[in-house]
Amino acid sequence: MVNWRDGGRQVTAMKYFHRYKVDKLPNFLSLYYGYGIHAGYAKWDQYIQDIEHGYYWEEVSAPVIGLDALIGISYDLERLPLSVTCDVKPFFDFWGRKVFKAMPLDLAVSAIYHF
Repeated sequence: MVNWRDGGRQVTAMKYFHRYKVDKLPNFLSLYYGYGIHAGYAKWDQYIQDIEHGYYWEEVSAPVIGLDALIGISYDLERLPLSVTCDVKPFFDFWGRKVFKAMPLDLAVSAIYHF
């Protein structure tokens, strides 16, 4: 996956598992979960005080490395090769703007076309 997050770009590699025909769920619903890593960079504006220039804003960037998790539910259409999904992808940055950043609720809704 390619993510646009915190003003920068990140690439995420994930291993996920898809479970069809889960007990107590209708056949058109399926669950998936997984884990992965991401790397890239983030950009932000930082307020700086300098004796020569005074106070000013400067655009700063830093590399980002972290871990990801994934859990979601998929509505699989019967007559079309299409699924509508809703998932939560919490992530943890070990490097970047902050030394450690945790985001427990990164929600997404998407549509997937199956070839």
